[in-house]
Amino acid sequence: MKKQVKVQVAAGSEAFLNTDGQVSLFYSTNTTENTGGHQVSFSRVNLD
Repeated sequence: MKKQVKVQVAAGSEAFLNTDGQVSLFYSTNTTENTGGHQVSFSRVNLD
């Protein structure tokens, strides 16, 4: 079962830590005019 931990990094920014090894970061400007944002996902790859 996949679990997610949400961490408030700064105002308008959140980091999501998933138990399957993936990390995603969401950030946006903290204004009422801008409700959108950007999400960046990271995943671990074993190269050996």
